[in-house]
Amino acid sequence: MRFLTVSSIKETLLIFSFGYLSYSTGEIAHMSGIISLLTSGIVMAHYGWYNLSPQGKHVSCVALQVIGFGFEAFVFAYLGLSFFSYADLVHFPWSWSFIFIELFICIVARIAGTVVLLYFLVLLRHKTDITFR
Repeated sequence: MRFLTVSSIKETLLIFSFGYLSYSTGEIAHMSGIISLLTSGIVMAHYGWYNLSPQGKHVSCVALQVIGFGFEAFVFAYLGLSFFSYADLVHFPWSWSFIFIELFICIVARIAGTVVLLYFLVLLRHKTDITFR
């Protein structure tokens, strides 16, 4: 299908079309469209990326970054504006013990995960320049 590599816009449109096709197929089959889109993205990243022309890779990368940045900005703006619609939650009783316990669990899990992973690297005789400090 080298006739598609003539235009990098056609390549980029083909990537978007396959993504939308996988999402639509999942929704029509009453399955998760998001999971099918995720699977399609993984498969296209593994197989499709290497078949793009250098210009197609550049255009696709820039187009996906622009769209991703736009949607990320939309989500943060939406969450920031919707925060003020819950003004009645200001007087909601906060459970400070729950907050501190969850914070403690997160910190302990982070430290334990890091130490365990470093321990496995040492067991595999992988040279690590990471010290405890």
